[in-house]
Amino acid sequence: MDKKAPDSQATPTYREGGIKALLEVPGVGTAIARKIEEYINTGKISKYEEYKEKIPIDFKNLGIKGIEDLKKAVEKHEIRNPRIWRKD
Repeated sequence: MDKKAPDSQATPTYREGGIKALLEVPGVGTAIARKIEEYINTGKISKYEEYKEKIPIDFKNLGIKGIEDLKKAVEKHEIRNPRIWRKD
């Protein structure tokens, strides 16, 4: 097992009731609940790690600190790689 993730707001909910408790949180469905569980137990999310390998973009070096910065960079065509945005 990998190192565990630091406690988050979801940790107590998960520890008390597992995925079932996470599913009671508005906006959390099965897929998100499973990712939260994986993160709490391993400190990683395998799908994210997989994408990082396929698309190694260092957003911090691009000056992107959040979603708004990312949107602006895309709108200004500072990030152009259609492969990144396609759902294959």
